[in-house]
Amino acid sequence: MSRLTLDGVAAHDHTLTLHAIPAPYSHLNPAGMSWHSPGQLVRGVLVNEVGRLTRGWTRTLGHAGVHVVSKSKARAGEGTFLGSATYRDAADFRAFLLRDQIGLGMLFDHVPGRLEAPEEMHHSIELGERTGRLASVTFLLRAEVAQALLDYADVFMRAGIQERYGLEARPLSGEGAGCSAFSMAFLELAGVLSPRFRDAWSFEVRVPEHDGASPLIGGSKRPTNRVSLGRVARLRRPWARLDEPGIDLFGWDPTRMAEWIQARCLQALRDGSECVTTRGQAHTLVVDARDAA
Repeated sequence: MSRLTLDGVAAHDHTLTLHAIPAPYSHLNPAGMSWHSPGQLVRGVLVNEVGRLTRGWTRTLGHAGVHVVSKSKARAGEGTFLGSATYRDAADFRAFLLRDQIGLGMLFDHVPGRLEAPEEMHHSIELGERTGRLASVTFLLRAEVAQALLDYADVFMRAGIQERYGLEARPLSGEGAGCSAFSMAFLELAGVLSPRFRDAWSFEVRVPEHDGASPLIGGSKRPTNRVSLGRVARLRRPWARLDEPGIDLFGWDPTRMAEWIQARCLQALRDGSECVTTRGQAHTLVVDARDAA
């Protein structure tokens, strides 16, 4: 059994919670979001975007955000941050995916971004608790670590890093942020991004430059190439091998996060191996990270 108790978790003053929301699952896209091959990825994105427009689906690429809480007895106050990085305008994002003819360059380019408001993330959390489309990890922290995370959120906003939204952008290098990279930056700064999380939540692929004689990457990486969305959506080839032309891509996938956390929570509820809390239909894995470096 875990040495943590539910009462101990509730009473703890300094926490970092990662919230992960998977991409929508459907008959046409049962994986939600799949990194099995470039074509399967693009087709899944298209199905989910159609679902957004016709059926009101939300978080169609999956989503991740963080909640930092620090109750300081010394300052007789409480600091909190809830939010994530997101795109500024849905129309810009649809144009980026559907109109700009950058092909697989969509994996590397960015659109105007912003910091998500707390009420937006709170709404998604409430919806996930009702539907089960949410899985979370709460880390118990030392006071100074929680305060450092709140300081980072302030620095991030003041520096305007949120103004560049993209999958490849690295927030800790000031390049911008996608929602998952933004969230992982907090875990990395807190010293809690252990190998079990990194291995289960990340992906690493080599994006192919060509399919036969046809280029597949446009945008900022290959500005002279025009690659239609239909071209990449029809792809049946795998990711590039190490010995063929391609561009390496590393990232984090909210759907992988949510599925792994959910599976781990269900196992822990069965065998008591870790502490799990439940609210509505959503589970939260609780990790004591007060000894983290």
